[in-house]
Formats: sequence, C-alpha cells, structure tokens
Amino acid sequence: MNMKHALAFAATVISAPSFGITVNLTDFNYGPVIDIDVSGNQTYSGAGGEFKGFLGGVPNNVQQHDTNSVGGASFTAYCAELKQGFSFGVDYEYNQLTTLAYFGAQKAADLSRLFTGAAGFVTNASTSGAMQAAIWEVIYEVGVSYDLSGGAFKASAANLIDAASFSGINAILLNLASFSPTVQLSVLQNDDAQDFIIPTIPEPGTWALLAAGLGVVGLVSRRRKG
Repeated sequence: MNMKHALAFAATVISAPSFGITVNLTDFNYGPVIDIDVSGNQTYSGAGGEFKGFLGGVPNNVQQHDTNSVGGASFTAYCAELKQGFSFGVDYEYNQLTTLAYFGAQKAADLSRLFTGAAGFVTNASTSGAMQAAIWEVIYEVGVSYDLSGGAFKASAANLIDAASFSGINAILLNLASFSPTVQLSVLQNDDAQDFIIPTIPEPGTWALLAAGLGVVGLVSRRRKG
C-alpha cells in the first residue's frame, strides 16, 4: 500500500525511537463483529472493530512459546491501515513508533483528540466498529475537517441497526477541535502486516522489570506456603 510505505519513510526521517516487540492478536474484542462500508478516496467492505491480544507472545498457559519472551501482557488495538492483513493467533515482530513519527503532528493530535472525546464510547461490537471507522476517517481524510458522511473519505455501517453508533462517533468527529489531545497513543508498525494503533505501552526494559518483579513475588509466595 503506497500510503504505508510513505508513512514508514516519514517515520524513518523523523528518527523517532522504536523497538522490536512480539505481538499476537487473538480475536476481536467484541462480537459478533459488524461490517463497515468505506467509499471515496478509499474503498473497503468488511469487518472492523477493536482487537485484543498479547504483547510478547501468548502466555504459556495458552500456547507454548519461547521462554525468553515476556508473554501475557494483554492489550487492545485498532487498525492503522485499511487493507493490509494479518492472521489471528500468529506472532509478529513489530516496531513501536510514536503517532507523531508515523502520521505527522496534525493527524497525531487529532487521533489523540478522538480517543479523548470517545472515552467510554466503546462498549460493544457496534460502537467498536464505529470507533474503527472514525480512526480511519482521521487517518485518510484530506485536511482536518472530519465527517463520516462527507469529504474525501466516507464510512458507514453496513447494517442499519449500527447506524446510531456511527452517528454517535460522527458527532465527536464533527466537534473534534473542541477536545484536548490528552490520550497518548503509539503505532505498532510492520512492513508486511497490518499496523495497529494502541495506547502507548512501556519499553521492553519495563516489561522485563515487571516480569522479574512478578517472579520475585511468586517466589516469596511459594516460600511462605512452604
């Protein structure tokens, strides 16, 4: 996808910090998943919504992985791209980038405003799909005026039952400038798979310290039981 390579190049030029991290997406966070219809400068018709998965690989009690990986840290994510694919239950290696490096200052701020304004909005598959559509609206719309039903990028619910959720998120998009960009976001980037927008996560060293701390707690607990 041309936009993907352009964004990756921009991120390299800005030289934002990044690091490798294992990511495994296991499923959509809400079901049954709704379908989204996209038209305008992009076209798409298919499932959309919030994902759930693990950082550092799936925990060993779910699936056996390299014991050197830090597994079990669950997280949620949305697609940062429209058409790039990935598979559930597969480990991928990603770089974590700032939204500033990946999207540029304006889009990064507007995505933060969207997540700020939509706090508490996502509660089911319908609102989850609407949120995904709104994220794509901010990413792919030309300029800084956002409206799911107008402009260069358009998105709607394939099922009329979900239209109310799209109207709700569109009200936030129409008034996006009124929200402060207070939510810190990151992008997980992989040239060969879907990129994801996530709440900013700690650096690998932090995960290692957390894992070590949990190990100490477990050891102390076992000694007390003994």
